[in-house]
Amino acid sequence: MTIQSKPEFPAKTFILDFETSGLNPYKVDVIEVAIKVKGTNDSYSALVKPKSRKRIRHKITEITGISPKDLYTQGISWEQMYQELFVWIMERMDPEKTNVFVCHNGHNYDFIILKRMFQEMYNELDIDSSEFQYYRVAFVDTLRISRKININARCHKQPYLCEQYGIPVIDAHRALGDVNCLEQLYDKLLGTMEYHNLGTSVYEVCEYIKPK
Repeated sequence: MTIQSKPEFPAKTFILDFETSGLNPYKVDVIEVAIKVKGTNDSYSALVKPKSRKRIRHKITEITGISPKDLYTQGISWEQMYQELFVWIMERMDPEKTNVFVCHNGHNYDFIILKRMFQEMYNELDIDSSEFQYYRVAFVDTLRISRKININARCHKQPYLCEQYGIPVIDAHRALGDVNCLEQLYDKLLGTMEYHNLGTSVYEVCEYIKPK
């Protein structure tokens, strides 16, 4: 569920990134995923064979460095990834805390893919993913934070923001590399919010980035 009123629960934060075959989150193939528990080395990542079985475009290889050969020799099936990722998440969700999922451009992309994944698990794999909705969950998009707090920035893409905050960009556009950078970027953005007395609790962050 989404936070509706001010919670007094501590947070457990997950940093998530999907690398995909294109721009439409409702139709793209996931070709790589990474997720980690913030502040730990506990993570999951996998290369994924395209669900559509279509060959990824050369442009995607140029951006990510992931080749069709990588996917077909090292990638797991989409069915296996869906199940492994779901199990990984559910084993770490905390019923006593607000489980926060952090992505960059998440509301327009990664969160849509995550929710689509849960729906496809039910529709196509006959796996009940409804357990997820019984936990206290919040979705935080660092792109929205940056657009509100860095109003004079010429760009809000993750690599540019990392450069501005002095965060080394390693393995850009690879899922685990982006997750590790985003973890640091999220801390920097929260620090900026704190500096401006905007608050850093889950409720305050969600209220701050909520569309008006």
